[in-house]
Amino acid sequence: MNSMGSYPIGVGGVGGSGTRVIAALLRKLGYHLGRDLNIMLDNLWFTLLFKRPIIFSNNMPEDEFEKCWIVFRTAMEGGDNAQRAELETWASSYLNTLVVDGRPQHSSEWLAERAHSLRSVLQAPPLEVRPWAWKEPNTHIVLPNLMYNAPDLKYIHVMRNGLDMAWSTNQNQLMFWGNRFLSEEELAASRPRALLKYWCRTHQRIFEIAHLLPGRFFILNFDMLCLSPVIELGKLLDFLQINHSISLVSALSELIQSPNSLGRHQFQPLDVFDPDDVEYVRSLGYS
Repeated sequence: MNSMGSYPIGVGGVGGSGTRVIAALLRKLGYHLGRDLNIMLDNLWFTLLFKRPIIFSNNMPEDEFEKCWIVFRTAMEGGDNAQRAELETWASSYLNTLVVDGRPQHSSEWLAERAHSLRSVLQAPPLEVRPWAWKEPNTHIVLPNLMYNAPDLKYIHVMRNGLDMAWSTNQNQLMFWGNRFLSEEELAASRPRALLKYWCRTHQRIFEIAHLLPGRFFILNFDMLCLSPVIELGKLLDFLQINHSISLVSALSELIQSPNSLGRHQFQPLDVFDPDDVEYVRSLGYS
């Protein structure tokens, strides 16, 4: 049965995993992805509200996180006029506090642009309700709080071979969240070694969360999606509860192209990595 639009969809993964392809697939399926996106289809409202060092600590009150989610959800799906009026005063003042200081990777000016965009949507008449989703790789960082505050939320985690990811030039998450998952000594190691260790630690956590949320969590193997798009698209559409015809799968398959980086680790040495990390990657079915 097709119940598309009855719940929000979040998409995340370690940077460079292929999340942009999944966002493009969702947009092709008719999901609204937001009105402030970058070229990678990241939802920048989500970045403003949730990509913050305090968000992954015990220093943020639970009700503050809940309010951030309500603001984000209202902006994405519309909400009724009463709800929007109730939010407007609090949100306008709160958004001002998020742009005073810059953050790693984002200046205060950049944050202010996001806040202005979000505030404008909250103050405008609500849009027609549409099925919606968002893509922001850092979503996995705040998953436990998100899933608690949004019991109807479904999440797609995009995963690529960790050995390929270790040679990625995309190091944003390692730089932003690395000290939450790795020791100072581990962070000081060679960049490929640190990247693989970050990949392993985050995915160990991801699988623990997934185990607690059956039916709401889908781990999409991007390597397999590139190699067997019809089969993997069928699994994704089943998760989304969308009936899939041959023509639909064919249209979606056109958006999938294997990146040149697929399998790049085969041309790199293995001895730069912690053997335990290599073994963990292989335990997930990668060679």
